[in-house]
Amino acid sequence: MSNLSIYQHLMNYLKKYWHVVIIVIAAAILAVAAGNIRPNQPQPPIVANPPQATGTPPVIIPTTTPEVITSDVDTSDWKTYKNEVYGFEFKYPEEFSLNEQSIALTGGNADVMKILFEMPKKVTDNCNCSLSITVANNRNRLKITEWMRQRGYTTLEQFNKEKEQYGALAGRLIQSEFFFHDLPAIEYDRAMEGGGSHVTLIALNRIILVFGGYSESYNFNDQNSDSNNIRELYDAIVSTVIFTKIKNNE
Repeated sequence: MSNLSIYQHLMNYLKKYWHVVIIVIAAAILAVAAGNIRPNQPQPPIVANPPQATGTPPVIIPTTTPEVITSDVDTSDWKTYKNEVYGFEFKYPEEFSLNEQSIALTGGNADVMKILFEMPKKVTDNCNCSLSITVANNRNRLKITEWMRQRGYTTLEQFNKEKEQYGALAGRLIQSEFFFHDLPAIEYDRAMEGGGSHVTLIALNRIILVFGGYSESYNFNDQNSDSNNIRELYDAIVSTVIFTKIKNNE
């Protein structure tokens, strides 16, 4: 084919497809322009450890760490109380005495015995307070929160309603769940103008062991006498608890 024929063939092609040629040229010009502009645009900051994208957010599962109530009080010379029937023991100060009372059964979650601490005046004079331990039935193995609800403890839901209605007059309620020597337990702190209480409840198969500290003033936790802090004594007693026959209560 001659050069003239090639030229004529090319011109005929351009006349037929001139609009396609224009689009191709325009696209090439825009591509070059974009390449020249992009480097001059501000770049995002460099993150040393950028977060990794995931399909779904991570699920956080709350856990409870087994723990015990501890105390710095020296209990080495304290007396020891042992209960062979329900399989527990604890220590208490030498100058205290115990008043153990058996209680007739009246229901599936009724008290079966109570131990009252008789404390010297140097402890009670300035706090109007008392300490006790109660053994209560839990024949249906209820969760402690359900057992408390059936026994008439103020629940967090009830307290929130009281708080909305009465404000500061509703007092304070703090409730926390934990494990005591691998046993489910709850610390329950209730304070009102008419008195305050601090209770530790431990579920031991078919019984609930209830350690109670009570005061006629607002806050059991802050009661002090000249020689003792009642909350420190309470924690020290609870910290000495040992369960000896857990399976006997099954």
